[in-house]
Amino acid sequence: MLPNQLKELEIIKKLSTDATGVEFKSMVERLELGRVGVRRQIDAGVTPDEYRSLSKLVSGYDAALELLPEIWRRAQSL
Repeated sequence: MLPNQLKELEIIKKLSTDATGVEFKSMVERLELGRVGVRRQIDAGVTPDEYRSLSKLVSGYDAALELLPEIWRRAQSL
């Protein structure tokens, strides 16, 4: 179950009506593409400060990709 405050978030509204998983898969794809893009920037060579920032961004993408399936599952029960 999701707290009431979270039920009003746009992502929750979209996922709660996504019984087939089309929107979920689209979100995962966008996150994966974003992550790949940032990794490419890092791999192309960046300054140490840019590396620290971009590494945090990659970590954010990883966290979102890890949490999204659970959010989708919980949103289905709304």
